[in-house]
Amino acid sequence: MFFSNTLKGNESIVLALSNNNNSYCVDKISDTIQVHVRDCDTSLYVSIPNVFSPNGDGINDVFEVKYKNAEIMEFVIYNRWGVKIYEGKNFSSINDTLLNFVAWDGRTTSGMVCEDGTYFYVIKMKGNQTENISYKGFLQLL
Repeated sequence: MFFSNTLKGNESIVLALSNNNNSYCVDKISDTIQVHVRDCDTSLYVSIPNVFSPNGDGINDVFEVKYKNAEIMEFVIYNRWGVKIYEGKNFSSINDTLLNFVAWDGRTTSGMVCEDGTYFYVIKMKGNQTENISYKGFLQLL
């Protein structure tokens, strides 16, 4: 007997087997099996926006860097004069099934609200298939 089914995600399936060798004895057994489908894509994914507006409207209120198959080692924001104003902590580790993110809300590490303007970010990552990677760039706080 061969069984084939295409699963689209984490699903439960019920397998039932029966033996009808003769009319006097019928054997049946069934069990539920939980199947966890894993994303086998191990490529690095990083999405870094270039503008955000922390005005409380629920749209682009944080500078959110999304990533997959990597670990953030450093996440630092500098003002236009090169002064470190924010350093992120407690990053997610490598997870090949989820999209992770790290975010800055437009406040300094001490909690002061930053002025509108141009800021510079440095993000250092370690991918699960690569060496250390650095991303550097500008972002606009509106």
